Amino acid sequence: MKSITRRALLTILAGFSFFNPAAVLSAKEKELAIFYSFSGNSKRVTEIFQKLEHCDISEIKTLEPYNAYDAREDRKKRELPPISPLNIDLDNYRKIVLIFPVWGYTPALPMQSFLRKHSLNNEVEIISVGVGRLGGMYEDVHKLLPHAKITRFTHVPRASDLTDRELETMLRNRSLPPSMHAILTKGLDAYKEEIKARIDFTNAEFAKMLPRTAT
Repeated sequence: MKSITRRALLTILAGFSFFNPAAVLSAKEKELAIFYSFSGNSKRVTEIFQKLEHCDISEIKTLEPYNAYDAREDRKKRELPPISPLNIDLDNYRKIVLIFPVWGYTPALPMQSFLRKHSLNNEVEIISVGVGRLGGMYEDVHKLLPHAKITRFTHVPRASDLTDRELETMLRNRSLPPSMHAILTKGLDAYKEEIKARIDFTNAEFAKMLPRTAT
């Protein structure tokens, strides 16, 4: 009996309305956005990002209710909160986008809990959210993801002050130099002309901001 080639099989199956050959051929090309949101801003950024990228999304949740007091105590004790399992195979995704608030110069603790549990080997994009100073946040991310290929950092300041359209514009144009974000939206520019591992905050408005945020 003559064997059928994979291409011939896909051609036959493509004749059925329920079958999408592109989905089979690009299964490893899928993109997943994993987010943690404290008060809803990072979730809103993720939802707008999903509409732009048509990606899957998954939310990081703590096992127990988590408030500002808990976060402050964990930071003092240098502990991380336990999180619920995502129940998703991360190896099925070519690219993973991490979206999270910045707390005290570093990624939100529940996101750190996730990164401690998972050694990502995927291509990774970082989208941080909030008005807190970024400080050495990028260095912390690199330490938490030693095996990942980090391709892009984007910071979304004052997400709660931006309209959906402004957020969409910022995310759509995130490949532009970060300094352009302040022109495209009314968000403050946390950068100069390029993303740096450690940022020099010369902006007078940022100098007034508190180092901790809950976004």
